[in-house]
Amino acid sequence: PVSYWVNEGLALAFEAAAKAGKDSIGGTDPDRLPTIQQEFRLDPAKRKILGLSTLAGKSSSDVISELKNTQGSEEDKFERQKKAEALMAQVWSFVAYLLSSPEDRAKLEAYVEQEWSGKGGLSSFTEVFGEAAGIAEKWKSFVEESK
Repeated sequence: PVSYWVNEGLALAFEAAAKAGKDSIGGTDPDRLPTIQQEFRLDPAKRKILGLSTLAGKSSSDVISELKNTQGSEEDKFERQKKAEALMAQVWSFVAYLLSSPEDRAKLEAYVEQEWSGKGGLSSFTEVFGEAAGIAEKWKSFVEESK
């Protein structure tokens, strides 16, 4: 199964470039940047963004099933909506970060090759990018410094 972050993150990176009138993929998405910056300002226990190792293990079908869940109270539905907004901002900003760094862009290309060959998920993520903690700090700095 295709990893959600790759599938949606690349689509959103193309969308951000098109909105900005750019021919190349990537760049800042003014609709999503404030969402992810706000998430990083929250106490970690209140954040709706996922740790990169958790995100790397989620397939598109898993995430879509979670988001399409209509059960629960209005508060539950509101929380799912906020989680969806944070997740979209997260996958866009993570892919935007990877595209902004020549070294990490090459790793993204290698990871996409893994996805195409049917070998994705957390094990491939770790194989290509290394431990999530190291890249997470660089991604967080990229988000905080973006305008």
